[in-house]
Amino acid sequence: SHNFCKCGRELMKSFTKCARFYHGNGLMSAMDCADFNTMQTYLRNLDLEALGAVWDKLVGGMCEKARRKGDDMCLDAVFEGLKEVADMVGGTIEDFSQWDDGSEKEMRQLEERCDRLFGPLRAFIDAGDDEVDMETINETHQDYWTMTLNRTSAFMDNLYCKWPCKKDRGSLFPCCMKRMLNDDSLYLHLE
Repeated sequence: SHNFCKCGRELMKSFTKCARFYHGNGLMSAMDCADFNTMQTYLRNLDLEALGAVWDKLVGGMCEKARRKGDDMCLDAVFEGLKEVADMVGGTIEDFSQWDDGSEKEMRQLEERCDRLFGPLRAFIDAGDDEVDMETINETHQDYWTMTLNRTSAFMDNLYCKWPCKKDRGSLFPCCMKRMLNDDSLYLHLE
């Protein structure tokens, strides 16, 4: 049974509902630490009810029944996706020296494999701007963030959209997680 779904929600609810009543002196004597008065002030001034609402939405979304066969709930599908990513990362690490030291033909063959991350890595490298001036980056950070986002976009586009690997990587971002993150009410509590 998944007690996380019920107990995780109840634990966070009790923490966020009681936070403004925490007594700093009691915490200080219980933990023998002088910074608990500061912590008490933070706990009273933060909007922990909004944090609790976000947690409740996230856990509720993770615990909803998955629509894909074989998964009991969304959390199972997320762990399956994480396992698949871990396998891809492990295989990429094992073959990295072969890719790094190999000929152009060997590199391309490894980049075409769907069970490794060499294709997305190549897209990430190729999307970089070699002419970015480091002094400008230190002054404004705009070029740095533009380059980083362009590279990340190229990596993810290759990972999720490049044929023929697209269908093999469908479980990396389960539909239930997509539905949960598309819920605008989740972000209203973060503002």
